[in-house]
Amino acid sequence: MRTWAAIALLALVALTGLTALLYDLSRHAFPGNGDGASIVLEASSMAHGNLALRGWVTPLDSYWLSDAPFYAAFVAVQGMGFNLVHLVPAFIGAVVVLVGACLAALDRRPGPAALGALSVVAIVGLPSLNLARIFLQGPGHVVTALWCLLAFACLRSGRLGWRWVAAIALLAAATISDLLAVAFGVVPVFLVGMLVMARARSVRPGMAPVSAAVAGSVLALVIRLAADVAGTYQVINPTEKAAYGQMGRNLVHAFQYGANLLGIGSSPLVRGVTPTALELVHLAGLVMMVAVLAVAVSLLRQVAVGDRPEPPPDRRAGAPSRPDAPADTAPAFFLDGALLFGMAGSVCVFSYLSTFSSTSFERYLTAGVIFGAVLTGRYLAVVAGHVPPGWWRRSLAVTVGGVFLAYAAVTGYYLHPRPIAVAYGSVSRFLEAHHLKEGLADYWTAQTLTVASGGRVLVRPVIAGGDGRLVPHQQYSEPSWYRGHRFNFFVIAERQRGPFFKKTSASAAGSTFGAPAHTYTVDGYEVLVWRTPRALPPAPATA
Repeated sequence: MRTWAAIALLALVALTGLTALLYDLSRHAFPGNGDGASIVLEASSMAHGNLALRGWVTPLDSYWLSDAPFYAAFVAVQGMGFNLVHLVPAFIGAVVVLVGACLAALDRRPGPAALGALSVVAIVGLPSLNLARIFLQGPGHVVTALWCLLAFACLRSGRLGWRWVAAIALLAAATISDLLAVAFGVVPVFLVGMLVMARARSVRPGMAPVSAAVAGSVLALVIRLAADVAGTYQVINPTEKAAYGQMGRNLVHAFQYGANLLGIGSSPLVRGVTPTALELVHLAGLVMMVAVLAVAVSLLRQVAVGDRPEPPPDRRAGAPSRPDAPADTAPAFFLDGALLFGMAGSVCVFSYLSTFSSTSFERYLTAGVIFGAVLTGRYLAVVAGHVPPGWWRRSLAVTVGGVFLAYAAVTGYYLHPRPIAVAYGSVSRFLEAHHLKEGLADYWTAQTLTVASGGRVLVRPVIAGGDGRLVPHQQYSEPSWYRGHRFNFFVIAERQRGPFFKKTSASAAGSTFGAPAHTYTVDGYEVLVWRTPRALPPAPATA
């Protein structure tokens, strides 16, 4: 009992420390955006009793049973606030790091296990600035990867039981909340289950994972259909797939962008932020490529040779025991295979959904980096277990420890400047001071201003319809936000760039409500105000 209490206390201290570190890093990596604010609004609705998100309109990644419960718990404790855009992803990231470190240390002696866990903490817990910008920007499919990791852990024994049931529930929850879970978890579990059968030359050892993948998918479909009948959020599908030529280019970009996430090279968004000498530290991330290739070759070799577990040592003859080479290697085979297929699924999603060449799609590779970090930790633990005791093992420990300290030093450099300044707070305070309570803006501006004001100012997202007039933006929103409400101001960023802003402009607001009575400029934003509140035209029907 005392041992478990000590472990729980240590885990709590580690979780708290990692959350604090990642929270500060998040505030230095990016300013927050409309997607992060939208999940806070969704969670606020759940925290106030709308657990089924009745009336909401979401895309396929609703995050209903993945990210939203985490945010709802924080909203219930502290209320709505813009700090949750950074705090909750930091907490989720800390949980992912600890779970990944534990999976990397499984089945190994304390020394090699510590080296494997430390590598996961270095890659994901002390991320490059580019990875931090994606990994700590919720919701970004990180909880989807977490649910898949936990499902892999539950299924590694290959047996039926409560862990098998838990894996089914995790896969179903992930799939309902984010359809990318099919590529990150469901298909990898199914495929590695088939490999387990091929390795054992028997159907029985792989039945647990294969049946869990099928049952998880069926359960997700049943829950979704039942939720539709009972009345819950409405799903629309605005997702576009890449053209076939672009898919081929994306496969090449996947390696480049993946390297950028590991800190090898840099994307245009973070270029020049870190001195070149410090960036060289992240070249250690190349070990991930070595680990992936080594594990892939090992899995293929095991399938070709078949399941030939090493017999237990003859203790009567004085043969030494080998804790790092257990007689039953099936759990390690399954876990390594699931992580490897999960990485492949992440690359496939990136190739399929990246409609043009842009670092904005790096979020689809985040799960692959997480799985790869765990796989790298497991590989290093195996390597450390085969290093002879003495000078060689101490040298390896010193090398890994030195790389970890170098990663920590780079992270400290990231935290040296002040956090990125944002204007959301000053704009929301301006609106509140001028008694402007209900207004409109583009999606990215509206959600952030509403959350920044703690819900005291309600700014609803809009987009220009076919006739050039503003209509409700049907993504992460509720029709009740617009029905029966009148709006008397419109907020627009002075420097609107990128395809997301092309359909929302001051001209569209003028076509809808006429010329404004007043125009204010506040910290890079324009606030157009009308004397008389106006109703918004209804949104077109959703599919």
